[in-house]
Amino acid sequence: MLLGASVPPQALLDAAGRLEPTVIFLWAHSRHTARQDELATLRRHPSLEHTTLVLGGPGWPQRTGGQLLDLAAAVLACTSPILSQRHGSPAQSHLASQYDSSRS
Repeated sequence: MLLGASVPPQALLDAAGRLEPTVIFLWAHSRHTARQDELATLRRHPSLEHTTLVLGGPGWPQRTGGQLLDLAAAVLACTSPILSQRHGSPAQSHLASQYDSSRS
């Protein structure tokens, strides 16, 4: 699932709740686009219990696990949970970003 920039928060929540994706990647180019309330709502959404949430971009504060700034780290963060599921291993985290640009 790919959604463009400036997706209304409710549209993101509705799509995520319906599709129950393995991974959601949220990019924030600036502090203005890093919606903390949206992030908190996704983390509490009951149908996303087994979804890995990956944060990328300079807009996320470091404490949220953001700052995935390079393509290699983003690809690793988004594909690892999918590959783990296919090989019978549990996803590494539940709605938590686990990767940074130092892991590549």
